[in-house]
Amino acid sequence: MALDIKNNSLIVTSNRNKEVLLKSITSLVDVKFITKEEYIKKVSGDYNEETIYFVMNKYNTTYLLARIYLNYLKYIDENKIYNESKLDFLSSLKKDLISNNLYSLDKLFIDYLKTRKVILYNIELKKEEKQFFNNAELINEVDIKNNIDKVYEFSSINEEVEFICLAILNDLDKGTPINKITISNYSEEYYLSIKRIFKLFNIPINLTSRRKLYSNIQVLNFIRDLRTTYSFSDSLDKIIDVDIKNSIIKICNKYLFKKVDNIIIDCLINEFKNTSLPTINIEQAVNIKELDEITDETVYLIGFNDSSIPVLHKDEEYLSDNLKKLLNMETSVEENLNEKIKVINDIKSISNLTISYKLRTDKEMYFRSSLVDELNLIIITNYKFDNKYNYSLLYNLYTLGIKKDLLNKYNLIDEDLNKLLFNYKDNNYKTYNNEYKTIDQNGLDKIKLSYTSMNSFYECNFKYYLKYILKIDKYEETLATKIGNAFHYVLSCYKKDDFNLEDCYFNYLKDLNLTKKEVIIFNKLKNELELIIETIKLQNSYSTLDNEVYEEEIKVDIKKDVEFVGKVDKIKYNDDLLAIIDYKTGKMDSSLDKIKYGLGMQLPVYMYLIKNSERFKNHKVVGIYLQKILNNDIPFNINQDYEEKKKEFLKLDGYSISEIDCLEKLDINYSDSKLIKGLAVKNDLEFYAKSKVMSNEELEDLVLNVKSKIKECVSNIEACNFDINPKKINKFDSCEYCKFRDVCFKKIEDYIDIVEQEV
Repeated sequence: MALDIKNNSLIVTSNRNKEVLLKSITSLVDVKFITKEEYIKKVSGDYNEETIYFVMNKYNTTYLLARIYLNYLKYIDENKIYNESKLDFLSSLKKDLISNNLYSLDKLFIDYLKTRKVILYNIELKKEEKQFFNNAELINEVDIKNNIDKVYEFSSINEEVEFICLAILNDLDKGTPINKITISNYSEEYYLSIKRIFKLFNIPINLTSRRKLYSNIQVLNFIRDLRTTYSFSDSLDKIIDVDIKNSIIKICNKYLFKKVDNIIIDCLINEFKNTSLPTINIEQAVNIKELDEITDETVYLIGFNDSSIPVLHKDEEYLSDNLKKLLNMETSVEENLNEKIKVINDIKSISNLTISYKLRTDKEMYFRSSLVDELNLIIITNYKFDNKYNYSLLYNLYTLGIKKDLLNKYNLIDEDLNKLLFNYKDNNYKTYNNEYKTIDQNGLDKIKLSYTSMNSFYECNFKYYLKYILKIDKYEETLATKIGNAFHYVLSCYKKDDFNLEDCYFNYLKDLNLTKKEVIIFNKLKNELELIIETIKLQNSYSTLDNEVYEEEIKVDIKKDVEFVGKVDKIKYNDDLLAIIDYKTGKMDSSLDKIKYGLGMQLPVYMYLIKNSERFKNHKVVGIYLQKILNNDIPFNINQDYEEKKKEFLKLDGYSISEIDCLEKLDINYSDSKLIKGLAVKNDLEFYAKSKVMSNEELEDLVLNVKSKIKECVSNIEACNFDINPKKINKFDSCEYCKFRDVCFKKIEDYIDIVEQEV
């Protein structure tokens, strides 16, 4: 590039051009660089998160639509009447924002421009952008560095990626630095193929994470908790992963202008959905860049397909082509033409370029880009490297397996099959070893246990590993979880002085993004809640434990970097006694028959937490119960009132203290309880056999049992003992509902058969 850079210049160009121009400067000059996008924002007006909030709140719109409105404002004259509803709305909106100091020009920058010569260097301007560069000097230096003449066609995406890997290995053999090799036009569909095949060839690559922040369970928990606390700091305290926490903080910092409300939560959700999980880039690796970011690298332009390059614009945006003409903006037809020119110029500006495309993936078929004909490219098919089997044993064995599949399934004999069979006579084809391989203990994060995670560990150590170490469990908010969360929330509020069921229930539901079907279901469930609250109020009249706390979160520090946490749905208490109640909307089992194996310990875990809390550690526990608050499986009986049967199902199910003087404080009708399921006393004050009662010592032993199982669990986790060892007992099979049952390839001998023991 031969640009003569003068003092007091402001050069508007791309970051790629900036890098090249800086290398060409041989003397000290007063020059500054800025991208086209940054320049336009400063001279046309810009907005921030507070502006987005204002638009969403005042105009009752979504985050995405608010952003669409705001992105058009730079081309709108707020003092003009367009006589078109959409344009006049945008004009009115811009005037409103300006009057509220929420959309403004950068006046300092505009004054600064008066002292500078503005040079627009090698930048294509859209029709609507030219108005911002009236006094700029336009310099376009066509820098053709290649005369590209061919493109490589592959039948599948995997073949295309294999070709790229082999070509990169040949580049490395010739001395090309790996950090000077770039892949361009990367899209999500390539993620799995690149990740797997590059690993087979042991080629490091800085691959952008395909997962977004919103897919992370800690982020989802943060949002869910924020809906209750409406406090950034309180909800952030519960995030363990430092990188995730920092990513959340970075986004939250943009919304400190106002107290947290549902609009801000909606903004956060949209930001989390568009922010990739944090990744660590390594210096010596293949990189991924956009075409206009590339300087002097060896470039592989992949996915040269009609669907992705050039990008096609359609007349289906918020402003139609007809409205764009009124604003002197480019129409979709003009955008497509300019996009094609830009891509061609970018391609010709790269000196060492290889182009390829695929014809199919596992999901769909593809066509080559129209630019193949536009550039008169020769299509190279069935290209093969002579040395393709010289680099990777893993790749060779993987390829042999594929070719054996073709032979066994379709009787197709690949030309390389005999060569591979000759070199790899025993490659354990159709065999597998599913044994867990121990990981490095140094890779463990801080251990945060709960009843759920510990139960997962004891159901199967490998399940815990997948769910809490590798974190491959994608959280999905199902209808069942929505119902459970809504019921829990309402039941935590029902004793407030200003409680109104309808207001409380429907105010909670309005933030859930319900489908029409779900809205109908939730409307019907309101009647269920009315009955539940009525029944619980009646149950309260049987007890002298008048105080209640809800959603009590308790944390216990087990040792350094090990924490046990839990949230108790309800605690009924007086000065020295308490009862623990956990609400259930799904399957309920209060049995303690498997606690010897660390399973089904939810109620004892809550006792353990209570005994380790500052608030309740000196109270005596008189009962631990589950309460099924949604009953869909009540059998019909013509001789029984259905509503009364429902109330019967709402009785507490669990274990009570056998000390009568304590028990009668919890339930004044303990002798024939209307509060506790199965609790009844004979005339001689002995409990019937069906009554589930324990002495205080037996209840205390449960706490000791929990403590012992936590210690055992922590020791195994710290030692990275994550063997595949599912448990089976009678009808219980820990694999039955496991999300990962198709991952571990368990064998019959992996099962551990356990025996129930009465408690």
